[in-house]
Amino acid sequence: MGVWDYIYSTTDTLKRNAPDLTAVKDACWSSFDYSRSAVTMIDDVVRVNGIQKLNQCVRDDEVRSKIGLVAINVAKHAAVYAWRDGLKCIPGGGFIHYVVSESFRDYSKSDDEKKG
Repeated sequence: MGVWDYIYSTTDTLKRNAPDLTAVKDACWSSFDYSRSAVTMIDDVVRVNGIQKLNQCVRDDEVRSKIGLVAINVAKHAAVYAWRDGLKCIPGGGFIHYVVSESFRDYSKSDDEKKG
């Protein structure tokens, strides 16, 4: 048995023993679907239906910018909640959520340091 036969047999063994990743794929798709529907609803309420009424009721630019920031934060938190809820069905999903959220947090901190 040569070196290449040993390598191929090892990779075949790894492929046979690898776990099925369809649960991960399904969780990511369901999380994406929840996030997309939440963002679509928020966008429809805020941008399409809300802007006309907001312009009529609120004339102050500062108040309008604060309302926009709140709407953005609501959309972000809805997406994070959908992501976390979609990962609950996967073993170790909480750990995946933690790693991804910490990575984004570190990335945004490094961007803030570069700007400032």
